Amino acid sequence: MHSTSNTPVFMVACLLGVCVVLMGAHGTPHGVALSKHAGKKPHAYLLLNHSIPETPHIRSYSNSSLSPWAYNISHEDDRFPADIFNAYCLHTGCLTIKGEETQDLLSTPIKRQILVLRKKADRKGENYFMLDYMTITVGCTCVRPHVQQH
Repeated sequence: MHSTSNTPVFMVACLLGVCVVLMGAHGTPHGVALSKHAGKKPHAYLLLNHSIPETPHIRSYSNSSLSPWAYNISHEDDRFPADIFNAYCLHTGCLTIKGEETQDLLSTPIKRQILVLRKKADRKGENYFMLDYMTITVGCTCVRPHVQQH
């Protein structure tokens, strides 16, 4: 299931993305050097802090929820982080207190946009990272069915 050892890597990727975004809006933030060459796009050199402490164990609600979910791993070698956990709902309906599925409520994915870095190659074959958004599912929740009235 979910490993807490990937959490610091994910947090670093998000922080790096925020730094790159802030650079365009507010100048150069602390810890980021900006280099401009004539006729080229500006480059950001980011320093990684590898001494990020382990996060404490956080209780998983995936199996105790009335709308339980599980995870699959999305892996892309040219993305940072390469592994991202993506949740999926285990039922179409929601569970009652007795653990029986009911269609009175619908199990619906909870979506979240995250920042990732994608490795690209320029015409000379030199690699660089481009900031990109990715929508992932972080869990599931119960919602009332939407009924349209005419």
